[in-house]
Amino acid sequence: MDKDTSGLLLLTNDGLLSQTLAHPSEGKWKEYVVKLSQPLSPAAMKRLHSGVALEDGISRMEVTPEGQDYLVRLQEGRNRQIRRSFTAIGYKVTGLHRRRFAGHDLQGLPQGQWRELEPPTK
Repeated sequence: MDKDTSGLLLLTNDGLLSQTLAHPSEGKWKEYVVKLSQPLSPAAMKRLHSGVALEDGISRMEVTPEGQDYLVRLQEGRNRQIRRSFTAIGYKVTGLHRRRFAGHDLQGLPQGQWRELEPPTK
């Protein structure tokens, strides 16, 4: 996560667990709440799902409206991928919050607090 993103952060000194959680080949889902400077058009939503060309490859993500914000789900996690994808199609991300990662979430955890990992639910 970059300094401008809030939300779930997993810390571990277990190399195998880290690899299993973070490597794209493992197919772990990440879920973000994205705030934009303007509403996202249906065509833009479809384009994000189909894939946006970035300098490091095609970026695909699931995007669904969630109130005034958008829920974004993806299995990759390239550097600033969400921000770069939205910028590439003419939108500005004004807020980004990761709320779920690899089966773990922030449910019931106040901001700034931590808890030890529980095995993820399927």
